[in-house]
Amino acid sequence: MNAIKTIFLTLFALFCGTLVYATCDFEKAPIGQMRDFDGWHAPNIKPGAQIVDTKDDFHKKALKLSPSNKHLVAFYKFTPASSGALEIDFDFKANSYKIEPRISVALKNTDLKLLPYKAAVWLGLGYKNKLYYFSQGWKALDEFELNKWHHLKIIVHISGTRAGTFDVNLNGGEFEGIGLKWRNQLAVSPKNPLGNIFFQINRKSTFKGNEYLMIDNLRVAKAGVDTKMPKISKQQADSRIVNDSFYSKILGKKKNFTVIMPDNYKKSTVKYPVLYIFHGRGRHERSLVDNSRTRSVLMTAEFITVLPDGDDNWYINSPVDKKSSYNDYIEELMIYVENSYPISKERKKRGLAGWSMGGYGCTMFAEAHPEQFSALAPIIALLDYPRHGLPKGQSYGIQIKRFGKDPDIWKKFNPVTNAGKLKNMKLFIITAKKCFTLTMNRNFVARLKELDIPVEYVEINGGHSFAVVTTALSRVISFMNKTIGDRSKRR
Repeated sequence: MNAIKTIFLTLFALFCGTLVYATCDFEKAPIGQMRDFDGWHAPNIKPGAQIVDTKDDFHKKALKLSPSNKHLVAFYKFTPASSGALEIDFDFKANSYKIEPRISVALKNTDLKLLPYKAAVWLGLGYKNKLYYFSQGWKALDEFELNKWHHLKIIVHISGTRAGTFDVNLNGGEFEGIGLKWRNQLAVSPKNPLGNIFFQINRKSTFKGNEYLMIDNLRVAKAGVDTKMPKISKQQADSRIVNDSFYSKILGKKKNFTVIMPDNYKKSTVKYPVLYIFHGRGRHERSLVDNSRTRSVLMTAEFITVLPDGDDNWYINSPVDKKSSYNDYIEELMIYVENSYPISKERKKRGLAGWSMGGYGCTMFAEAHPEQFSALAPIIALLDYPRHGLPKGQSYGIQIKRFGKDPDIWKKFNPVTNAGKLKNMKLFIITAKKCFTLTMNRNFVARLKELDIPVEYVEINGGHSFAVVTTALSRVISFMNKTIGDRSKRR
């Protein structure tokens, strides 16, 4: 059975184009206390991590961590890539929430100090059957059952000297852009490439019973590259990607943005079409160019692409935080960008797109400025938000700091309310079948149909993940090439 698992993992990696750094299922590990095995280490542990017989036909052997009077931790060493996405997935099983088992992925931590500020991923598997992540306090993601094996997949986004945001998939439930606290605080360098995965029992645990966390089938890999994407060398990309900034008087601080030129760009008096793409929560103005797959998609655009940094502020003028005037900031940014780059001000040559929070933001911005844009394409967007009353698993917690607590005010900030403003735009809405925004998208599309507003609506496979964004982005760029793109490129 374990041989079949190994063959399956190998074939899966080859099929997906994924570079696998390491796999470990403990099948060859001796039963008993573990110190070192196949990249695993368990120093200063008393009584120590154990390799045990699980009495399970599929898992057979696994790493077992139990409470002790010391901080119990086991870790796995690896060398992460300097850019792209790092995939880490494994099976786990716990029989108690009291011990609060935790998982950490550290990217620059050669002294092995387990510090949350040095971890790209800091997950907790405790606190009343929930999976948590740490970012200025513990925040719940999803539930899991005790005494059952579960599969957890983590995708850490790395780019040169930046890392920190990550996606999490627990048994198929996907969460994107977690870990805001560590954005831009991590580094992976040739001088210090060591990475570590930590599995631990909460250091405060005093239990000495049979509580445990088991780990099996660890896989560490670099995310694959879609062979269908056009191959763009880093040198080619760098010549067309501009990292820029300006001082925002609205926000009172310097803000970064990224500009991607079309491959037919020439310095002249010609004004080019433009697409503004708003990022999701936990991302930033370089998220799409730092990822090799999405960068390759952006290189096919027949227009100038502008990627603003929206922070975590939903691209609106907050009704409760007067300092959070992000609609006004985006207006300010557009004025600056369009005075600095050869961008057309003709409505027919201007479009908006975005994903998740950015999909919400670009739709709200389009409704506020319908005279400026002719095309809109939100991806897995929160299009019927903020509000209560959506089905279980099809809602998102109200961001009180941005929207306040008054449902009457929420209605003013719900894209459904002013959907009629989009009547003269070409609309392409794309979401995913297992995404928590699915009902929101269907509600929004239903409202458009009530108003007799044409819309191209697509539901693809997947959940609320960056992988879905990557797939959807290709279709969005194709849609925008047809609607606002520079036709001269096709001669």
